[in-house]
Amino acid sequence: MGGANRLAKEIADFLGTEAVITTASDGRLDLCRKNLVIGIGCNSGTSGIEIEEALRKTLEEHNLSFSSICSIATIDIKAHESGLTAFAEKHTLGVNVFSPDESNTVQGVQKSEAARKATGAKAVAEPAAILASGADTLIVPKQKIGNVTVAVAKLSKEKRQAMLYIVGTGLGSIEHITTPYAQKVIKESDVIVRIRNIS
Repeated sequence: MGGANRLAKEIADFLGTEAVITTASDGRLDLCRKNLVIGIGCNSGTSGIEIEEALRKTLEEHNLSFSSICSIATIDIKAHESGLTAFAEKHTLGVNVFSPDESNTVQGVQKSEAARKATGAKAVAEPAAILASGADTLIVPKQKIGNVTVAVAKLSKEKRQAMLYIVGTGLGSIEHITTPYAQKVIKESDVIVRIRNIS
């Protein structure tokens, strides 16, 4: 990886933000925005391993990145489920919990009689994902895999945090940046700060 892009990655890593690699000759960095909220339902006693396997399978089948997960969500009765908490702690994910009454306010979800009997909510994974993300719709509806149900929503604009991009450009202007993603984030930025090499 070349000098400018190496510096961009080091600064981004330090700040916990996102580096944008601008030239093919300087290598490749896969970029993942943390904007997925995962609604999860599970049977009592489900292990963290089984939850993770179900989640990874669902994301892979829908061409979504595990690294894009920003948080998970479930119903309050599952908040202290050992497998769920173990999974969240392993990946440093926040857990959003909702009551049955809150879950039942969400319209257009797949109802489950089993969920209603166990939790008092008409569904778990789908309403949890929608409530936690602030989205109107799901990008992946409920998937049932073994003891786990998974639904995926994308974080709404209102709930997204401000983004900081570190772009290693080297010499030249934006026309000399060959990576379309780097051009896009520069053009869409509200503020651009350029650090000039004066050595």
